[in-house]
Amino acid sequence: MKKTLALLLALLTIFATVSMASCSKKENEGDEGNDLPDFNFDDPSINETPSGTGDVTDESGNVVNNSDFVTATGTAYILHPVEVRKDPKNSSSSVGVALWASTVTLKERNATWSKIEFSDGGVTTEGYVRNELLTTNAQQITLKALEAPVTAKIANLGKKQDGTAYTLNVRTTPWDCSKSEEYTNVNVLANISNEKYQVKDGDVVEKIGATEDGKWTYIRFTKTVDGAEKVEWGWCSSNYVTVEGETTDGEPVDPNTPPVIAPIK
Repeated sequence: MKKTLALLLALLTIFATVSMASCSKKENEGDEGNDLPDFNFDDPSINETPSGTGDVTDESGNVVNNSDFVTATGTAYILHPVEVRKDPKNSSSSVGVALWASTVTLKERNATWSKIEFSDGGVTTEGYVRNELLTTNAQQITLKALEAPVTAKIANLGKKQDGTAYTLNVRTTPWDCSKSEEYTNVNVLANISNEKYQVKDGDVVEKIGATEDGKWTYIRFTKTVDGAEKVEWGWCSSNYVTVEGETTDGEPVDPNTPPVIAPIK
């Protein structure tokens, strides 16, 4: 009897050991490939496959390991025209310019850079741009132009703690670059310190369109610069534009012809 019990106990011990080893292996297998970098735009089609891009050297001569690049698929859109880099670093040479609102094909990316395929002057090229210049939401960059511009006013800007009124930076593209680590205020229509090119509460403007998601409004406005009137076009948050509803005499804007904007170097 004692021998039988000892044999059963031994068999149970062996079975438990094998089961624990099997569960441990499955848990470890499930963890593989989950330690991916965070990206600042959504791409549901990303594949978790290392690309083996290799190392590059940054501006200070330090080796930057790019082994965390993963393969990416699908399309994205350019938020501001940019010089596309040969390598994933700011000092790398340019391989061409990706235009604002243009469609690019995702190839791979890490937490900071994406490798894209894009068209420059009809030539298809590959290179790197920083993730913050990309969006996968086409509504964010698609302009829905009005049949005729309407009168609108700038409103709801509020006041600073000292009681002075805020002014609004009109932007060259519908992108809040102030949240960017690398390109802060790069797409403000004019020098941020030059208030002659900013708008303020009560300014009358023309609304000539908006993005499909409704978050950005495209306006035309007139400013007096060095004693002369100057007409400008640009984007601002729809939160600060109140439509008066009166049709103006201005010409509508062709949504298929985005304005010419100097690329980020």
